[in-house]
Amino acid sequence: MAMKRSAIQKWISTLPGDPEIGVDEGGLCLRVVGDPDPYLEIGGIPVEDEENMPDNDKISKALMSFVSTVESTGGVVQREDGLHYPVADEEWIDVGEAYLEACEALGRDPKVERYTLEEEADDV
Repeated sequence: MAMKRSAIQKWISTLPGDPEIGVDEGGLCLRVVGDPDPYLEIGGIPVEDEENMPDNDKISKALMSFVSTVESTGGVVQREDGLHYPVADEEWIDVGEAYLEACEALGRDPKVERYTLEEEADDV
């Protein structure tokens, strides 16, 4: 069971004063602190039907394709600030970081080069 914000706001508007509100120990109700009577059952987040769940084989294949594409261009470079970018484009930090996450999800060692100031001097 999930609940819309408007329903929660409506319940809150029925409470007198400005009480503290918290989640009960089970995580399924909002309660007024110190007063067990007023509560609102909010339930948990619904789990999708199994037929709508993602296919792990397809996900792994897509991650592997992404990782292979980044590695085919040389992997990623770790900048001095710790961020990573693909060798193919130093402005794509988001792609470099996503590559590392994909490698971790696949249990695969990433292909990482370390950036040094000497390399920058060699490029000049």
